[in-house]
Amino acid sequence: MPEFGYFHAVSGCDSIMTGPETGKEYRRMDNRMLIAAATAALILAVATGGGAHDKDQKRFEKLYYDYLVPDTDLYYAACKVCHVSKRKLNSYGRALRRAKKAGMKPEVEIYLAVEDKDSDFDGVSNGEEIRVGTKPGDADSHP
Repeated sequence: MPEFGYFHAVSGCDSIMTGPETGKEYRRMDNRMLIAAATAALILAVATGGGAHDKDQKRFEKLYYDYLVPDTDLYYAACKVCHVSKRKLNSYGRALRRAKKAGMKPEVEIYLAVEDKDSDFDGVSNGEEIRVGTKPGDADSHP
C-alpha cells in the first residue's frame, strides 16, 4: 500500500503517491470524489425540488403582484398557495398541474386557465380568491 502525501483539494487525489499501485489509487480516489459530488448534487436537487418550485412561485408573484397585500392569507402563504406539504399539492396546485399537462403555454396561460375554477369547492373562484387575498387551494381561506 503506498503512503499518502498531502491531499490535493481541487482534484481530490493524493498527488505525491509512489509505487506500482499509484495509478489505481488515483482512479479510486477520483471515483470516490465523483460519487460524492453526484450524491451531493442529487441531495441538493431533492431538497430544493430541483428549482421548478421557485420558478413557479416567482411567476405567480409576478402575475398576481397587485393582490399580494400584507395582512392577507395569500400574502403569507408562499408555498401553501399550491402545496399542502413539500411534496403534496393542494387542490389549486393540482389544477395548475393538470392545465400544464394539457399542454398550455406560456406559463401565464396556465394560471389564467384555472382562475374561473373553484379548486377548493368553497363557492368562490380561484381568481376571485386571489384578487381578495385568500388562498385558492384552501377551503378554510375564503372571503
